Amino acid sequence: MSTKDLFEMSVKFGIADSFVFVVMQNKGNTSPYHNLQHLLDVFGTTCLIIEKCEHTRKETVINSFALMEASLFHDFGRSACNADRDNVAYACAIYRQFRKEFSKRPYSEQEVLEVCSLITSTEWPYVKSNEELSLEETILRDADVVPSAHENFLAQAIGLGKEMGNPSVSKWLRQTIEFNSGKFLLPETNELFFEKRKENTLFFSVLLDCYESSIQNPEQRILDTD
Repeated sequence: MSTKDLFEMSVKFGIADSFVFVVMQNKGNTSPYHNLQHLLDVFGTTCLIIEKCEHTRKETVINSFALMEASLFHDFGRSACNADRDNVAYACAIYRQFRKEFSKRPYSEQEVLEVCSLITSTEWPYVKSNEELSLEETILRDADVVPSAHENFLAQAIGLGKEMGNPSVSKWLRQTIEFNSGKFLLPETNELFFEKRKENTLFFSVLLDCYESSIQNPEQRILDTD
């Protein structure tokens, strides 16, 4: 979906103020990977998975509001220099402040707690096993890694490598392949994105083989050209 489509989606569900706040106020918007594009990707993907689940699970009530809010704020201000527990705590603090001081929606402590619980489910390494997740947490965890199935993931993967401290090219490619491997948690997510994820995994595997067979020093670090 285009940025315009995503904004119109936020208007439809009454969270346009959240969308604008993240776009204008997130200090991490220009980070190599956990940037504005990542947040918008996760938001758009969350919307698509919710729509799919509402079709396949007609008797299940999904907390769509909390999910969409969490998708926008889950990596707000994220820093690669901090432990992810601290990043999650910061994102939750910002969301609470947003609801109190900026949001047009009346403040609700219950809603804030629901959104922050979802944000916490994305903390890496995961603090909750896949088996412990609610449906909403599972949707968000899937949505958070679906960018690995997008056509522009090569550029994003390079950014992720920079946030990881510019590892060797071979190590970066192997980690990217591992990140891309396997199925998503929900059958709905797999139906939407798994085939493209497999294509990306194959592409990075071929790239690794070509790189290691043609370069003199496969352990050469990713060049930092910034």
